[in-house]
Amino acid sequence: MKITTQQDLIDHFKALGLRAGDDVVIHSKLASFGLIRGGGDTVLCALQNVLGERGTIVVPTYCFGVTGGYDPANTPSTRVGAFSEYMRKCSGAVRSASPIHSHAGLGPKADILLATQPMSSMGSGSDFEKLYEANFKLVLLGCEPNEGATYLHHLEALANVPYREWIVLNRTVKKASGEETEVELNYFAQKEGVETNNAFNRIFQWMEKSPTLFTAKAPYGQSHAFPLTAVHDEVLPRLIEDPNALVDILT
Repeated sequence: MKITTQQDLIDHFKALGLRAGDDVVIHSKLASFGLIRGGGDTVLCALQNVLGERGTIVVPTYCFGVTGGYDPANTPSTRVGAFSEYMRKCSGAVRSASPIHSHAGLGPKADILLATQPMSSMGSGSDFEKLYEANFKLVLLGCEPNEGATYLHHLEALANVPYREWIVLNRTVKKASGEETEVELNYFAQKEGVETNNAFNRIFQWMEKSPTLFTAKAPYGQSHAFPLTAVHDEVLPRLIEDPNALVDILT
């Protein structure tokens, strides 16, 4: 098995076009790098080496299948990988109040996550909107869009695609003060009776000539990086013109 060092990761991040002062949201599959000595700590140190003190690092800390109360300080993330859970537990990390699609971050701009609306899973007021407005880059570390580009679901919500629909979920969110509040969460769910396969990798065809798209090989896969503004501006008009542009409809 390949052993990946901190220097290997530093070189990898630079190959993805990352530089000092960048703000990034990272979806990761660390298995693509074999054995990373030091685990999440090594990944974080490599990122901080490249981004410097002015860079902000954000990760998804989604809570799928959690139907009870959501406590940003303590509720574990699910199905988003080891690095996200490592980051959530880091000293000084802040986490948004969205009961399903929360994010955690470290760095100068991490506090934007505290300005999002807990009742907005996607669309207006959501974490995704704030990250877009703050010009974050999306880094798919060792994974493909089908595995980690949740931002594309946000664009589906903005385009109001016909195979999904808005539903309201009741959740309890714990504030930093310890007070619990009831939230009606707006969630853009798969429409009942409609089966689709995501075809998110199509964005590479649409962005292949973009100078903002970077790809780098990993030992057992590859990584990609691009500004959220670039994918937003490329994909949203396509979804408005063709609402099925990002999926294959099965039923």
